[in-house]
Amino acid sequence: MWWSRWRCFPNTELPESYAGKYDDLHKESLRQARRLLARVGKRLRATGYKKVETMVKTGYAKTLLVDQAAAWGADLIVMGSHGRKGVNRVLLGSVSESVARHASCSVQVVRRAAE
Repeated sequence: MWWSRWRCFPNTELPESYAGKYDDLHKESLRQARRLLARVGKRLRATGYKKVETMVKTGYAKTLLVDQAAAWGADLIVMGSHGRKGVNRVLLGSVSESVARHASCSVQVVRRAAE
């Protein structure tokens, strides 16, 4: 029997120091993330996936993704990449690269379409 379990959550990383100053922004970001995941979950269910779970978490994305995947016993992490290069990549870092290096399971990075 084939089935797949999907757990999806967008990067809603907001430094703790900003939460007090920008509480409304943070709350709106979480609301938007939940709405996005509700739509994604609905689309996955419509395509035949038996079990779809969504969640929104805040924190340091690089660590959070690896830790959650380990806790779920994930076989595969599929994630997107902005495809940043050069100085932007150095300054902003690469969540997908860090996850690929530290996850205990396979990681599939999907590149952003060329504009």
